[in-house]
Amino acid sequence: MKKKVKDFLFFLNIKFFISAIQITLISSNNNHLIKCKNDILELSRSLSYTTRLSDKNDMIDWSQDTIYQYYNYCLEKYVIPTLDFDTCTLELVGPKDQVIY
Repeated sequence: MKKKVKDFLFFLNIKFFISAIQITLISSNNNHLIKCKNDILELSRSLSYTTRLSDKNDMIDWSQDTIYQYYNYCLEKYVIPTLDFDTCTLELVGPKDQVIY
């Protein structure tokens, strides 16, 4: 009897911390608030980056330990990896200088 590959897959639980910053803007001029908010959002977008790598067929051969080590490496670099073994894609989200290779 043949079993599907998915029958053997299980989920790995890796704990990591995400830092959040709350910024309170105060102004008597609503236009200044909107401009400042937009400037902050623009800055955060310019420092963050998302990349998607496809055709990563070698991921299929990764051992559970390799996956765990890769996740830890990414999290040390403040990059959040998403591995999709069904489509052989890898998505990386984090600081531009850590995601762009």
